[in-house]
Amino acid sequence: MRFHFCFCPPVLPFVAAFALAALLVINLPTTAHAAETTRQLTPKQLFMQIPPSIFDNTPSSITEEEKELILECGYSATWAVSHSDADTLFISTIKGEFADVAVHVFRNAGGGVVAIGARAQDNCAAELWNFDASGRIVPLQNPEDPPVQDFLSPNVLLAPGITYTTKICLEGAQLEAKPSFWGKEGMVQVPVANRVFFRWNSTGFAKFVAPVGLPSEVPVLKGAPQ
Repeated sequence: MRFHFCFCPPVLPFVAAFALAALLVINLPTTAHAAETTRQLTPKQLFMQIPPSIFDNTPSSITEEEKELILECGYSATWAVSHSDADTLFISTIKGEFADVAVHVFRNAGGGVVAIGARAQDNCAAELWNFDASGRIVPLQNPEDPPVQDFLSPNVLLAPGITYTTKICLEGAQLEAKPSFWGKEGMVQVPVANRVFFRWNSTGFAKFVAPVGLPSEVPVLKGAPQ
């Protein structure tokens, strides 16, 4: 990793001293908590190991050097960290067309899965990466495309000549499969009755189908998790 000099606004001495004292008080963890923090890899640590290919789905792709700059300084010429906590990281554009990239960590006893998603206007994309407690990380295949009937009302079939594709998107702490419908002349509008989500259950992603119009967090199901 390269080291970057980050320009920061000047801080008054008494403000800096107060902030340092507060930081020391806040960050006096117990031994058990320190061990737990050491064991759990942060979204930034995991993101650092993932190639920046997800940015190709936004108007502003980045290099490895710019990714390092964003994580070290919090910003680059085009992107800035807009939120960071124990399980999530959000990076948003600060100039040009708006887009954002989100990282969410789904954990289990042996490590877990890190999902990284990009969103720009109506387009979205997601990648999954499996990691273990040592930090070793490998790509993971996205969930399989759900059958078209998951999106439609019962007894409703696609008209002849209409096909569909889906894209997997990261939506908060879950994945969502979003369909597009196509005819001979291009994209067509087909009324959908349901949204299809994939939610982490500590061992994998379980599929849930919820009627359109209900909050996505409410697990109103059509059948059992798959």
